[in-house]
Amino acid sequence: MKSNRQVGSIKYRLFSKTCVLAFMLSLCTMVRGAIWTVTSTADIIAAGTLRFAVINSAPNDTINFDSALAGQTITLLNLGELQITKNLVISGPGPTNLTIVNNNGRVFHVMGAVVNATVSGLKLTGRLKGINGNAGTLGNVNGVDGQSVTGGCIQNDAPCILTVSNCFFTECEAIGGAGGNGYTNVLYGFISRGGDGGSACGGAIFNNGGDLFLYHSTFAKNLAAGGKGGNGYFRGTGGEGGTAQGGAVCHGYGNQDLVMVNCTFHANSASAGSGGNAGNAWVNQIGPANGGTGGRGGNAQGGAVHIESGCPLPDCTGVVHCTLNQNEILPGPGRPGGNGINGGFPGAHGINGSAEGGGLSHKGLNPGEVPINNTIIARNFATFTFTVGNIEYRGPDVFGTVASFHSNFIGVKDAHSSGWVPVLDFLGSTLLPLDPLLGPLQNNGGETLTLAPLSCSPVIDKGSLGGFNRDQVLQTRPVGITASPYLADGSDIGAFELQIFPTNAPSLSITQSVNQVTVLWRLAFNCFVLQENSDLLATNWVNSTNAVTIVGNQCQVIVSPPTGNRFYRLFHP
Repeated sequence: MKSNRQVGSIKYRLFSKTCVLAFMLSLCTMVRGAIWTVTSTADIIAAGTLRFAVINSAPNDTINFDSALAGQTITLLNLGELQITKNLVISGPGPTNLTIVNNNGRVFHVMGAVVNATVSGLKLTGRLKGINGNAGTLGNVNGVDGQSVTGGCIQNDAPCILTVSNCFFTECEAIGGAGGNGYTNVLYGFISRGGDGGSACGGAIFNNGGDLFLYHSTFAKNLAAGGKGGNGYFRGTGGEGGTAQGGAVCHGYGNQDLVMVNCTFHANSASAGSGGNAGNAWVNQIGPANGGTGGRGGNAQGGAVHIESGCPLPDCTGVVHCTLNQNEILPGPGRPGGNGINGGFPGAHGINGSAEGGGLSHKGLNPGEVPINNTIIARNFATFTFTVGNIEYRGPDVFGTVASFHSNFIGVKDAHSSGWVPVLDFLGSTLLPLDPLLGPLQNNGGETLTLAPLSCSPVIDKGSLGGFNRDQVLQTRPVGITASPYLADGSDIGAFELQIFPTNAPSLSITQSVNQVTVLWRLAFNCFVLQENSDLLATNWVNSTNAVTIVGNQCQVIVSPPTGNRFYRLFHP
């Protein structure tokens, strides 16, 4: 078995800024103060409420929750987000036991001078929407830009340190405001431009120059959405659609840490805004006049995670034993040009937005800013809601430069993703993408939902510890369940470690005619071997010698002509 000592030492160096490298659920060391117990789900400033405890606690205090609140939801109302301005530990009873929701803004905002905050054991939903820009006026004819927003559920400001563990972020939203329409007046042909849509960065979390450490948490169905551009009038240009970055997490500035260990990102979206409609030429124009140019669509970057820039080694961003699967980027469509009159030409069609990194995008140029180890980034994708014009689609799974520390599983590695090690990383291509073959997002044990490898998954036993001997739900890692020797130490790649070989074997479809027997099973289970026997109760099953062919998404075996009674089964060697 290959030693992991060298890999482990590398990860210790990479994560030297964490309080404890081998952090599982233990919190960074700090002096403990008083303990506050939340006993009410009300959102008022009164004893027993979460808001009261956050406001009145002293530095280094801990907030926990009474067991009577199990299964309940705390809904933040018109008093706004909870601002954490001192060292504080908020220790929830587990994401299956307590939910905190703010439908009109963030849940938490960590801010102030050198604040060290910890949030654990909660299910969290926050929805932050930017204000729409005003329409143009006679005094200022152009539409006003929509408001940009960051961090739909949590924002961590510099120079604060935020540690999040054992949390479930779901249906969080950061939505930029729409741009205002240009001014129009039926008597006068003012050329007015639509306002730009506001951008959105971090559907669930925005790290605003602080240090952010994420452990043992799941991010599912979160959204960062750019606002729509405003409409132009009388040959005016449509506003640009807002950019969307990081459907779940957005790391906004460099030289600070973003550490993610044993986290799952599934079905998050970065959806950019569409451009605004262009203005038609003014109907009272004398002589030919061209229509305005359509608004440009916004760019979408990082369906799950966007890193604007990390920090140089050895103190830098790190992604270890994470799973980024089935996240999406939706670039904004450009809008058609306006109509011309009196022989004038239509305006130019607005440029469609670009799409970068269906799973993860990194805009920095230094590969050492993003070390990645034992991580699945696969089956992420882009969705196009328009058919006119070209689209620049770069990095279906990963966009940008990274520093691979091996044992990564990348579904599609194209020319816009670099830093991987071909021999030690599993790298698919546009023509031959790799599928990690993961099950649905569900409770596979523990308190957070995970994506467990299916029985034919190529990530089983193909990774290494990377310095962490527990998986997302605190199961032991590594547990080798296939035949050794392993590529590394027998850990599964990704956030979840299988403890026993899964029993989700596929079913067979068997049809019979006079001249042949046809056996079919799903291609996803092509690691199974078809076996046959003449007696269903006998133990001497043998491998079928008939050829296996691929037909669509199925494996097929044709037995012709059939001979006597035969029974078939699928067996995993």
